[in-house]
Amino acid sequence: MNQISQTFDSTQISKRLSYEFREKTKKLGNKNEKGTKLYELQVEFSHILNEIQRGPSFFIPKLLSDYQNLIKKIG
Repeated sequence: MNQISQTFDSTQISKRLSYEFREKTKKLGNKNEKGTKLYELQVEFSHILNEIQRGPSFFIPKLLSDYQNLIKKIG
């Protein structure tokens, strides 16, 4: 992920992360029933995205780090 400036635009960040997450999880198929890896990843991603959109902007760097860790789980 490229460097993001210190003035965070949560809408742009959300769109970008959503696109990247969708691309990374395509190989997992679309069976997102409870208990599947895809479902667990989607739940964690939705929590991160919610915090980015609704939380204070000073949390965004930590949330982006959490997102990177989530992407590493997809492998």
